[in-house]
Amino acid sequence: MTKLLLWIKEMDWMLFDFINNKFHFSFLDVFFRTITDLHKLPSVKYGVFPLLVLASLWWAGRRALKAVIVLGLVLAFCDLFNHRVVKPFFARPRPFLAKESSVNLRLSYRPGGYSFPSSHAENTMASAVLLSAYIPALGPILIPYSLLVGYSRPYLGVHFPTDILMGWLLGGWISWITLFCLKKWFPSWAPKSLIRKKGSH
Repeated sequence: MTKLLLWIKEMDWMLFDFINNKFHFSFLDVFFRTITDLHKLPSVKYGVFPLLVLASLWWAGRRALKAVIVLGLVLAFCDLFNHRVVKPFFARPRPFLAKESSVNLRLSYRPGGYSFPSSHAENTMASAVLLSAYIPALGPILIPYSLLVGYSRPYLGVHFPTDILMGWLLGGWISWITLFCLKKWFPSWAPKSLIRKKGSH
């Protein structure tokens, strides 16, 4: 078991080194810096997001409203569970703290907190899985976005690849469990695609 963990850690560093140091270009630096903090841009936070919510409400009505409410609860739980339970339990330092001399930090700031797992990866995948169940047309947009955000984290030097993988798995799992519980105990809040119509087989 110890040998396996050491091997995983070594492979993690090798993959991180390749993404962070070997495969980078100036235009990708700008692209991934934008992608990773897209949700923090004022134009997106106070312009694009509200417009998307309003457009979804106009297009999908109550279905979109339920999706927004459930998503808010899921993301609140993801943040609470990750920052209060998972991250402190593993207490893994970020790459630029673990081995600063060999890491290219491509952000203008140094993110705080622990590294494992990635909240960016967790939250974007949780959003992608959940919203895609309510509004399937969003899947081809949100899932690639989550993958890009996840890749941006080791590229920018703030997360290891295993942080991203576990973030994706955790976020997807939390949304899947949420959808399962809604279908079983609160069917009126579940996506229509999960509710079998009476008489259907």
